[in-house]
Amino acid sequence: MYLPSHFEESDQAQLFDLIDQHPLATLIRHHDIEISHLPFRLNRERHVLEAHMPRANPLAAETSVPVTLVFHAENHYVSPGWYATKASDPRVVPTWNYSVVHVTGTLRLIDDPGWLTAHLTAATDTHETAIGGDWKVSDAPTDFTDRLIRTLTGLEVDIDSIIGKFKRSQNRPIEDQRSVSTALQSRSASGA
Repeated sequence: MYLPSHFEESDQAQLFDLIDQHPLATLIRHHDIEISHLPFRLNRERHVLEAHMPRANPLAAETSVPVTLVFHAENHYVSPGWYATKASDPRVVPTWNYSVVHVTGTLRLIDDPGWLTAHLTAATDTHETAIGGDWKVSDAPTDFTDRLIRTLTGLEVDIDSIIGKFKRSQNRPIEDQRSVSTALQSRSASGA
């Protein structure tokens, strides 16, 4: 990833927070490129990312393979008209602000119904809480969830390296940073 130093984010807590808030990752297997999109659950204590996928997924046929996960957060077009300094210096162009985290690690499959049940329960509880819901895995009939779990495999990715690029107009004067922030907040509030 092209990463100018002013956009680099290396604070692990910030990177982990982005993953928690935006858990859907693009998973890329390094050899014989295979790409999947999976929601991951970060286990901060063990320094691993946990997920599940259908056994039919081509990635479910391999274990101990190097992968890269890309987590995307908010992203926005930035208009040159939003720059407060445009009036005094019209040499401005549009850009795109975004935040991403790249994780490299080793994918390991987990063929354990107990692990899958615990993982699905924890992931569901996390996401239900985030939306103010109260649905539980245990609300579904056990014979149904048992059949479903047999079609899935668990996976973990040990985090070998993690890096973030938070491109948020830091390369612009402070007045422009503030005016871009105000414009984005205004658009968000209006639903645009």
